[in-house]
Amino acid sequence: MAELISEEREEYILRSGPDSPSEGERIMWDEKFEETLRKHLPFLNDGEKLESGADLRDLGLDSLGMVELLASLESAYDVRFVDDALTMDNFATPDTLWNAVAGLAGRR
Repeated sequence: MAELISEEREEYILRSGPDSPSEGERIMWDEKFEETLRKHLPFLNDGEKLESGADLRDLGLDSLGMVELLASLESAYDVRFVDDALTMDNFATPDTLWNAVAGLAGRR
């Protein structure tokens, strides 16, 4: 069964039951993540949809912005990016970054 989880972004998640997603199913990011990320993407216009596979560098995320974003995410989610999480791959797209943040938050 597919359930609409965000009318604004029209995102869906497949659920095997009424309560929660099965292991391995993808969950889109929350509003706090998108708000935090958008502050560091100067080439993403207000109201423009943030695509999960968008290249964050193409949206204006540079090395200084990456450091500032890292600090913002650590503060917002009360996590610490460990050395193996500090890769360009993790900061490539909103989806890969959310997976890194969610993974860190899940290990707490």
